[in-house]
Amino acid sequence: MEPQALSQKYSEDKFLNALADAYRLQEAIISATELCIISTNPTGIITSFNRAAEELLGYKAEEVIGKNTPVIFHDEAEIKDRAAALHAELNLTTDNLFDVFVYKAKITRQADRNEWTYIKRSGEKFPVSLSISVLYDDHQNLIGFVGIALDITEQKHIEQKIKDSEAHLNAILVSLENTILEIDEQDCYANIWSNHPEFNTIDRSKLIGKKITDFFDADFSATLLALRNQVRATGIPQEIEF
Repeated sequence: MEPQALSQKYSEDKFLNALADAYRLQEAIISATELCIISTNPTGIITSFNRAAEELLGYKAEEVIGKNTPVIFHDEAEIKDRAAALHAELNLTTDNLFDVFVYKAKITRQADRNEWTYIKRSGEKFPVSLSISVLYDDHQNLIGFVGIALDITEQKHIEQKIKDSEAHLNAILVSLENTILEIDEQDCYANIWSNHPEFNTIDRSKLIGKKITDFFDADFSATLLALRNQVRATGIPQEIEF
């Protein structure tokens, strides 16, 4: 073989080896991540399904790759609701349910993130945060889509506990005979709880964000703020008559 040909073959082999190494590294990263990563071709047929997706959804990669679209993991009623929202927002009209996931990412060329309900093979439902991105080749031709999903079940449980706790606290505070005014670090009213008749005629939302000094003169405001500082420093409640 001529030296030039040998040199060209060596360069090609080196390039192919580097490409193979990069591919193996990419596959290793995708397999190791806890994020559920599913890619599809332009029509929505699944082309890759990582290990986290298998564990999260209960399907094996070979069961879905080349055979299904991600629609099988979703609640059809939820997809139709999203389709109606997209029709109102972007005038999308389609009978292809997969279009509902990718349409916004496709027209904006930016990742589109939404909360969805995933359905496991067992039928169990759980919430995810799903980000959809469009895949292009070097010539900007669309070659597919990738969806990255994060299970947010625990996050939703925490949010619900906070809501329940806030509702419980609000019910207790409103049942008290006292009027309770909460102020923030900027000396503005943050919350108001009261069942006193005088508050029934007041739009409380107009009080939120107002400062103490908006309702009291300078001398009394200074007294209240001094008490506030004392309570914050000592942790001991203080009383004042006025």
